[in-house]
Amino acid sequence: MCLEPTGNPERTIFLMKLFVTRLSALGLFLAIIGLAGCGDSAKKTTLKGKVTYNGQPLANALIVVNGADNVSIGGSSDGQGNYEVVNPPLGAVKIQVTEPPERMMKGPLKPGLAKIGKPGTGIPYDMKAGDQKFDLAITD
Repeated sequence: MCLEPTGNPERTIFLMKLFVTRLSALGLFLAIIGLAGCGDSAKKTTLKGKVTYNGQPLANALIVVNGADNVSIGGSSDGQGNYEVVNPPLGAVKIQVTEPPERMMKGPLKPGLAKIGKPGTGIPYDMKAGDQKFDLAITD
């Protein structure tokens, strides 16, 4: 884009405003890109594993990690029972597993899930920072 005088003051002002607007947008874009890399990725914690019920993968289960400070973070399992919970609370936690909401609407929970899927229940676990693997094998 050329910023030479055009002989038309209105056009020159328009081009200058356009230049400043684009320059500002570029600066904002570069700032956002720069900040995206400023986070401390070492602080990311994940809990991954496989959830099974009586030896079979439990698809679309809801997995919730409940911390002692009433912070809860959840995730869900895929079709093969694999799950991931990103940035769960650290320390002594309880892991709850429940069936998908559409299954819960149809009737009572499976007996094994009823033991660990209700409020105040769960599998005790000591959650540490970093990536962790914890398979959840649930039986009746």
